[in-house]
Amino acid sequence: MGEVACRALVLEDDRAIAMLLKTVLRREGFRAEHVSKGRDAINCLSSNRYHLVVIDLMVPDSGEQVIEYIKHHQLDVLRSIIVVTAAPNAIRTALRGEYPEPICKFVAKPFDMHEFVQLVHACKETCDGDHAPSD
Repeated sequence: MGEVACRALVLEDDRAIAMLLKTVLRREGFRAEHVSKGRDAINCLSSNRYHLVVIDLMVPDSGEQVIEYIKHHQLDVLRSIIVVTAAPNAIRTALRGEYPEPICKFVAKPFDMHEFVQLVHACKETCDGDHAPSD
């Protein structure tokens, strides 16, 4: 009672991957929610505050549309996005600097779960102020 977990939103249309990501995020102390369509992610973002957003670009209604929404409505959240994608062109575009937004990290699928956990901790917004415990 009293402790509020950091919040994470996972946009992933592959149910098995989504459940794996949610499990890992919960283990890392997040209250993780999952949606499979870009439109649903935008609805969640419009009514909730998230400390981390994991986005697959290749989902119905486009993960890129979600990034555009964040860019125009919650610019500070861009630093807390991990893009996971099987689309190598998206990674190449990001590495060439053609994706100007300061997104935390782009990761190619399949990815190493240990690496993902490290990225989660590197990319999440601080939960201070939302998080009750003090060690």
